[in-house]
Amino acid sequence: MAPLRVGIIGGGWIARRHVPALVAAEGVELVAACDSDLVLAQAVAGPRGAAAYERWEEMLERESLDAVWVCTPRLRIASRWSGPLKRAFTCIWKSRSRVR
Repeated sequence: MAPLRVGIIGGGWIARRHVPALVAAEGVELVAACDSDLVLAQAVAGPRGAAAYERWEEMLERESLDAVWVCTPRLRIASRWSGPLKRAFTCIWKSRSRVR
Protein backbone atom coordinates (compact mmCIF):
# COMPACT_ATOMS: atom_id res chain seq x y z
CA MET A 1 0.00 0.00 0.00
CA ALA A 2 1.30 3.46 -0.89
CA PRO A 3 2.12 5.80 2.01
CA LEU A 4 -0.20 8.63 2.95
CA ARG A 5 1.43 11.73 1.42
CA VAL A 6 1.17 14.58 3.93
CA GLY A 7 1.85 18.31 3.75
CA ILE A 8 2.04 20.62 6.72
CA ILE A 9 1.14 24.30 6.88
CA GLY A 10 3.02 26.14 9.59
CA GLY A 11 6.57 25.73 10.82
CA GLY A 12 6.36 27.05 14.36
CA TRP A 13 5.76 25.49 17.74
CA ILE A 14 2.51 23.79 16.74
CA ALA A 15 4.24 22.01 13.87
CA ARG A 16 7.15 21.02 16.10
CA ARG A 17 4.64 19.14 18.27
CA HIS A 18 2.91 17.37 15.37
CA VAL A 19 5.76 16.57 12.96
CA PRO A 20 7.55 13.95 15.10
CA ALA A 21 4.34 11.95 15.44
CA LEU A 22 3.60 12.26 11.72
CA VAL A 23 7.00 11.08 10.58
CA ALA A 24 7.01 8.25 13.13
CA ALA A 25 3.63 6.95 11.97
CA GLU A 26 3.76 3.85 9.80
CA GLY A 27 2.52 4.46 6.28
CA VAL A 28 2.87 8.27 6.44
CA GLU A 29 5.33 10.30 4.38
CA LEU A 30 5.85 14.02 5.03
CA VAL A 31 6.45 15.36 1.51
CA ALA A 32 6.02 19.13 1.95
CA ALA A 33 6.04 21.89 4.54
CA CYS A 34 4.87 25.47 4.15
CA ASP A 35 5.34 28.60 6.21
CA SER A 36 5.31 32.29 5.31
CA ASP A 37 8.84 32.26 6.74
CA LEU A 38 10.69 29.96 4.33
CA VAL A 39 13.41 29.31 6.91
CA LEU A 40 10.83 27.71 9.22
CA ALA A 41 9.42 25.63 6.36
CA GLN A 42 12.92 24.48 5.47
CA ALA A 43 13.61 23.55 9.10
CA VAL A 44 10.62 21.20 9.04
CA ALA A 45 11.08 19.89 5.49
CA GLY A 46 14.84 19.66 5.04
CA PRO A 47 15.77 16.99 7.59
CA ARG A 48 12.97 14.79 6.27
CA GLY A 49 13.73 15.16 2.56
CA ALA A 50 10.50 17.08 1.98
CA ALA A 51 9.95 20.19 -0.15
CA ALA A 52 9.65 23.62 1.49
CA TYR A 53 7.25 26.36 0.38
CA GLU A 54 6.37 29.91 1.41
CA ARG A 55 2.87 29.78 -0.06
CA TRP A 56 0.39 27.02 0.74
CA GLU A 57 -1.29 27.53 -2.64
CA GLU A 58 1.95 26.62 -4.39
CA MET A 59 2.37 23.57 -2.17
CA LEU A 60 -1.10 22.34 -3.12
CA GLU A 61 -0.46 22.98 -6.81
CA ARG A 62 2.91 21.21 -6.96
CA GLU A 63 2.46 18.31 -4.57
CA SER A 64 0.15 15.35 -4.79
CA LEU A 65 -1.06 15.29 -1.18
CA ASP A 66 -3.49 12.97 0.56
CA ALA A 67 -3.72 15.07 3.71
CA VAL A 68 -2.68 18.46 5.05
CA TRP A 69 -1.95 19.30 8.67
CA VAL A 70 -2.71 22.94 9.45
CA CYS A 71 -0.41 23.89 12.32
CA THR A 72 -1.01 27.60 12.68
CA PRO A 73 -2.97 29.65 15.18
CA ARG A 74 -6.65 29.32 14.33
CA LEU A 75 -7.22 33.04 13.87
CA ARG A 76 -4.61 33.14 11.12
CA ILE A 77 -6.25 30.44 9.06
CA ALA A 78 -9.93 31.02 9.56
CA SER A 79 -10.58 33.51 6.79
CA ARG A 80 -7.81 32.87 4.27
CA TRP A 81 -7.36 29.13 4.22
CA SER A 82 -10.43 27.34 5.45
CA GLY A 83 -12.46 27.69 2.25
CA PRO A 84 -9.82 26.50 -0.24
CA LEU A 85 -8.62 23.73 2.05
CA LYS A 86 -12.13 22.48 2.72
CA ARG A 87 -12.72 22.27 -1.03
CA ALA A 88 -9.51 20.27 -1.52
CA PHE A 89 -9.58 18.02 1.56
CA THR A 90 -11.74 16.70 4.35
CA CYS A 91 -10.59 18.95 7.18
CA ILE A 92 -10.42 18.38 10.90
CA TRP A 93 -9.72 21.61 12.75
CA LYS A 94 -8.35 21.03 16.22
CA SER A 95 -8.39 23.90 18.64
CA ARG A 96 -7.27 22.98 22.13
CA SER A 97 -9.96 20.56 23.28
CA ARG A 98 -12.42 21.07 20.43
CA VAL A 99 -12.50 19.35 17.08
CA ARG A 100 -14.39 21.06 14.26
